[in-house]
Amino acid sequence: MASTVRLGVTLWVVAVSAIDLCTQRVPNTLVLPVLAAAVAWRGLRGEWAAFLVCVGLYGVWKVGLLGGAGDAKLLMVLAALIPEADFVLTLAAVTLAVSLPWTLIRYRGRYRALLRNLRPSEERLEREGVPFAWVYALGTLVYLWGMQG
Repeated sequence: MASTVRLGVTLWVVAVSAIDLCTQRVPNTLVLPVLAAAVAWRGLRGEWAAFLVCVGLYGVWKVGLLGGAGDAKLLMVLAALIPEADFVLTLAAVTLAVSLPWTLIRYRGRYRALLRNLRPSEERLEREGVPFAWVYALGTLVYLWGMQG
């Protein structure tokens, strides 16, 4: 990936994360135009597998099967921008490395509450939000600058 593209993705993912941390929302205005551009780019380059995966994921999200969370849309964009298996593995490893300790610390001594909250209700998510874009941003940055560097 070219350095200018890496820098652009870096700035974008950091901005999305900062907004998510401050507002507990990932605005559609930040992710959907980038998703449309990435999907169009994949289609124009003839990368039909990546194109079809992106379009399919968007369709599944649009009908409500992936939820309405901005994090799901962010993951769709990242998949469209960086459709390599190494990226998926890096993102999964960083997400697990951050999420597991964070969850255990957050629910320390209240493990029954942890079991009840593994899948929070839509009302709770709407009321409290869970700013998680920064974790995906971290995984993206590790891949872009650590593994591609």
